[in-house]
Amino acid sequence: MQLRELTNDEFDKFSRNFNFFSLCQTREYSFIMHQEGYETATIGLFDNREIVGAALILIKEIEKRKYAYIPRGYLLDYNDYSKLKSMTNLIKRFLKKRNVVAIKICPSLVRNIYDIKGDVIYTNPDYLKCFNNFRKLEYRHLGYNNGFEALKPRFEAYIDLKEKPIEELFKGIKKEYRTKIRSAVTKGIKIYKGKETSINELYKLTEKKYPRKESYLEDAYRYFDEKGEIEYFYAKLDTKEFLSYAQKKFLHYEDLTYKMDERIMSNTGRNTGKTITKKMNLDKKFESAKIDLTTATSILRDYPEGVTLAGVYVIKHDKEANILIDGYNSNYKYLNAKHYLIWSLIEKYKSEGYEKFNLGGIPGFKCKDAAYDGLRMFKLNFGSKVVEYAGDFELLTKKNFLFFSKAKNIKKN
Repeated sequence: MQLRELTNDEFDKFSRNFNFFSLCQTREYSFIMHQEGYETATIGLFDNREIVGAALILIKEIEKRKYAYIPRGYLLDYNDYSKLKSMTNLIKRFLKKRNVVAIKICPSLVRNIYDIKGDVIYTNPDYLKCFNNFRKLEYRHLGYNNGFEALKPRFEAYIDLKEKPIEELFKGIKKEYRTKIRSAVTKGIKIYKGKETSINELYKLTEKKYPRKESYLEDAYRYFDEKGEIEYFYAKLDTKEFLSYAQKKFLHYEDLTYKMDERIMSNTGRNTGKTITKKMNLDKKFESAKIDLTTATSILRDYPEGVTLAGVYVIKHDKEANILIDGYNSNYKYLNAKHYLIWSLIEKYKSEGYEKFNLGGIPGFKCKDAAYDGLRMFKLNFGSKVVEYAGDFELLTKKNFLFFSKAKNIKKN
């Protein structure tokens, strides 16, 4: 076995024909991370003249020490101990020459797949064998984390688009979310396909959620757009329609309130507790309609051309669509724009013949940090399945050196 650096085209051809696809194992991702200040390398493991494995390597200097990170691990059959051993020994030698002291990888090694309740519906029969292959080669497993402690999520939510017809996929969404999706439509929210010139809108929606500069979004769009693999969609509120909706709602409850007041006045002394309860509930809805009307009037004044409420980057590959980054305007969360946006994309990619829609990382079911509960439930409520990976491993290129996990200043990718 031999190891050598690959050209961009060689790596691209091998990675895209590998049986597992990750955005983090593409040449486009290496270009993006190079712009983010990482030294990058794409290497291939050769058996004679045939490429049998590959890896995208990111290198960063931290406190005068160089560390390597291989997102989603090697493009390699982890069942094959001989190949994994060759890759490990050769890559250690390769990185040692570059003064790299330790390597961290998060292999695309599936452990389990879960349903929305957290019940296991699939267990990888080869998992333990692959896991032990790493351990035999002195990779140190960093544990089964349930939050976002690792550099890549250990759990990801996805929609199986090929499993059911579109009507059944919609029925599989939580009832509360189906109501929110319908509500977003009636309030005047519309979905648009954006262009590179409108990236600034997405940045405004994501800058508080992700530690990324606007240039990251620009680079991602530019590199993935070379093959037409990236699409930007956003949900925008038609403020004129929203005002029209609010006016109709106000008039509707105003009329019901007037009729209820007349009924109560004509039945003085004979009103039951049930009638009074109905009156109180109606008053609450009328008050809510008043607030909506005031809000809609204000929003139309401030945004006569409409306002963008949610946005998402989607990367397409083969029969899979993957969310790269997404965000929403928390000031208008109650309008449910993101719910409608996600459902619209499920419809779109289902109709175009895609088989999988990856919604991205979530915390594990055993995560005790309540701050992540909303994120998990949002993605699961669309009827998602959850894939669990092995987690992070680290490997020293120099014996007796401080483990990579002690380098606390490295940024997440």
